[in-house]
This record gives sequence, structure tokens and C-alpha cells, in this order.
Amino acid sequence: MFSLVAARFARTDEYEQQGFDSPIQWIKATCHMSGGAAADRVCVGQQLERLANSAAAVTAGEIGFAHVAHIARTAARVGEKLDEARLLRHARKESVFKFHNTCLHAEHAADPKGFVDEEKEGVEACRLNWYTADDGTLLVKAVLDKVGGAALRTALEPLARRAGKDDDRDRERRLADALVDLAMHALDNGAPAQRPHLQVTTSLETLHIIRTSVCQVKVYTQLIRAARTQALCRRPSPSATPSSQSFPELGRALRARG
Repeated sequence: MFSLVAARFARTDEYEQQGFDSPIQWIKATCHMSGGAAADRVCVGQQLERLANSAAAVTAGEIGFAHVAHIARTAARVGEKLDEARLLRHARKESVFKFHNTCLHAEHAADPKGFVDEEKEGVEACRLNWYTADDGTLLVKAVLDKVGGAALRTALEPLARRAGKDDDRDRERRLADALVDLAMHALDNGAPAQRPHLQVTTSLETLHIIRTSVCQVKVYTQLIRAARTQALCRRPSPSATPSSQSFPELGRALRARG
């Protein structure tokens, strides 16, 4: 079983010799798995000797690997207080999502104080930072507790579905777009409603030499329209040529249009 091999590998220092920080990181990179999936394999392999009944249930097709992973994680946290028979009864009739909650209840019952302390540590560890790259790109890094993470996933996943058969965005791109959609929705419906503001001061000549991609056509068109409108309103005579100083309020006009 892969989990047993993963657990044996985790007891070696081979991953360090290959330049990785942890066995889970090595498994993730080498086996093309997510970090969570790699951690589940290691945990199951480490606890499998104690979970003979659970291993038999998986082999018989009575429960899935995800159920065993939850049982293994519970076993690692509660130790000898684990009631495997009770958890197996629930695993056979519950979905993975519901069984996850069952395991949380089992952890709390086995060690109420430890469970609360762990939850507090998760909340205290929450962090969100962002950094602006030289080109204006925003880099976001976050750590959320269980409740916060579940809330974010629940909010984003419906918005990250493919828009149709022609939607060729990968999942990471769709999740990023969903986060932006969620933020824009909050700004539009906030109290008071607001949008990000961008102040632009330019000339018609500059606008006309912009090389734009397809996704920038709307913005480019709005800039041209706003600039031309202000030029027509301000120029004193048909022969006057608007300069860059003719448009100090261009950004404000665009915001009014938006």
C-alpha cells in the first residue's frame, strides 16, 4: 500500500538529502500530489498498524480512503482514547463531509481541553499578507483556520466553475477570478458602495499610441471617449489642439462613468 511506503519514507532523511524541507514536500513534488493528499498518505501509513479494522473495511469496499484518512488523523490526535469501532460504524453510512464532523466530535469528546486549545491555535495562526510587485501585480499569501477556510471555499467554488465548454481557464485562474468577483460584489453592495479609483492624466496622442490587448479594449475605449468629450467641451475653437494639460480631471470622469 502506498501509505505504508510513504510512512516508511517519512522516517528516513532521504528528502533532506534531495533538498526538501519535509517528506510531505518531497512526496508532493515527486508524486504530483497536493500537500493535503501527501500528508494523508503519510498519516494513514503511520497509524495503519492500529487501524486493522479500518484497513479491512477499505479493502472490502465498505468505506473510502478519505474515511480512513479522517480516522487516522483522529487516532494521531487522541491516541489510546480512539474508539475505532464507533467511527467505523459512522464511516460506513456517512459521506466524507459528514464523517469529518463526526471525527471532530470524537476528538472533542476524547480530549476537550486539547481540542479547544488546538482550535485556538488555528485562529491565532490566521494571517493574510499582500505584496505589490514592480509591475503592479498583487501577490497574496494567507493562512486561515478551519472555519475561515471553509467559508472562503464555500464562497469561491460556485464562482470558480467553468463558464461553458469554451472556458479554457485552469482551476487556479478560475479561483483567482472568483476572488476578484467576490471583492467587486462586496464593493458594489457595501455601505457605502465604492469601487477602486484610478486617476489617469494623459493626452490624446498618448492614448492613440497605446498597444492594447483584447481584454483591454473596453478600458481603452472608455479613455478615448472621456478624453474626446473633455476636449470638445474645453477647446476654445475648432482649430485648437488639446494638450496633456487639457485633461486633469480624466480620472474623475471615468469614475463617474463607472
